[in-house]
Amino acid sequence: MISVRSVTFFDSNLYNQEFSKEKLKIALESVNHQYKDLRTVRFTLPPIELAREPDLDQLLVISHRRSDSLIDSGFRWINQPVICNDSVSQEQRDLLSDSIKKLLSNDKFFSSIISKDIKSAETTSKLYSSISKSLARVDKTGFSNFRFGAGFNLQEATPFFPFSFSTQSGFSIAIEIHDLFDQIWDSHGSFKKIENKLREELINIDEIAFKIAKDLDISYLGLDCSLAPLPNSPMTVCGLIEKITGAIAGSPGFLTGVSQLTNVIKSSISDIKSSGFNGVMLSVLEDDVLASRFATGNVTINDLILYSSVCGCGIDMVPISENTSEVSLTRLAGDVSALAFRLNKPLGIRTLTIPYKNPGEMTSFNHDFLTNTVIQKI
Repeated sequence: MISVRSVTFFDSNLYNQEFSKEKLKIALESVNHQYKDLRTVRFTLPPIELAREPDLDQLLVISHRRSDSLIDSGFRWINQPVICNDSVSQEQRDLLSDSIKKLLSNDKFFSSIISKDIKSAETTSKLYSSISKSLARVDKTGFSNFRFGAGFNLQEATPFFPFSFSTQSGFSIAIEIHDLFDQIWDSHGSFKKIENKLREELINIDEIAFKIAKDLDISYLGLDCSLAPLPNSPMTVCGLIEKITGAIAGSPGFLTGVSQLTNVIKSSISDIKSSGFNGVMLSVLEDDVLASRFATGNVTINDLILYSSVCGCGIDMVPISENTSEVSLTRLAGDVSALAFRLNKPLGIRTLTIPYKNPGEMTSFNHDFLTNTVIQKI
C-alpha cells in the first residue's frame, strides 16, 4: 500500500565532492535493490548562496559540468538550488537568469530560488517572477517552469523537486502514501487506523534507510511522506479529500479535510527521521480532480492560498497567461512567503506561463507528468 516515490542524494560542496563516481554507482545500485518500486533516483547539487559567492559565474559553470556528469552516471533528474539574500545586484540577477535558462534547456534539470528568512522574501519573490517570465519568453511550450520554482522557509533535505536543497551530504526519501490512505478509509473510515498503519510502514522504510546509510557510509537525512498526486492516474489528492469530507474542493468543509489529513501525516512521523514538507500537496496540473475543479472555477488561486495555511504545498503547478505581469506574479509569490514565515511552515510557488493563451482557455500539455486545466487570471 505504500512505496518509495524517489530517493534524492545531496552533496554539500561543489568543489570538494562527497561522492566519487564509484560511490555513486554503488549508491544507485543499493537504493534500487532495497526499494523495489522506486520511481526515480535524483541528485541535488550544493546550494549556491548569492550573498557568499563573488565568483558566481565560475560556480555556475561547475554546476553545469557536474550536472552533465550526474546524468551520465544514471540519475534521472538534477536540481540546482540557489539561496537568495536580501540584496542581489543586477549583475547577479542577469547572470543567474541566463544560467538557469541555459540549465533548464535540458529537460533533466531543475532549479529553485530559496528564501530562508523573511528578510530575503521580497527579493526572492521578485527574482522568481523575473526568471519565470524570462523562461516563458524562450520556451514556447510553457513547460520549462515545471522545473523552476521559489521556496520559502523550506526544511532542508526535502526530496521533492524543485524545492530540494541541503547544506549536508547524504540522501532523503519521498514516500507515496495515497493508496494507503484511500484503501484504509474505504475499509474503515478511520483517521486513527490510517495513522497507525502509516506509522508502521514508515518505521520499516526508515530502518532500511539507516541500513543503506551505514552500508554506504553516508548520512540518511530523513523521509518526506507528503500526500502527493500523480497525474493521469487514480492517485488524486483532491479526489481523496472530497470522498472523505463529502465537500467539493472550493466549498465549505474541504479546508477541514486538508487539515485533518495534514494532522494524520504530522502525527505519523513522530517516531521517524523526517525532512521536507510532510503535508498535503494540492498541485493543480498534477492532480486530475483538482485540475477539473480549477477548470470549472470551483477552486481559484485564492482558494489555493487559503489551503496553503493548513497544507504542505503552496501555489504549485498553476497555469497562468502570458500577459500576467511580473508585478502580479511577484505579489502572488509574496503572499506565499507571508504565509510561510507567519505560520513557520515550508511553502513554494511554481507557476507555468502558457504562451498564446488567455484566461479561460485550456492548456494543451501532452506529457506523463501533467494533466490539463483552464488558465485563471491572477
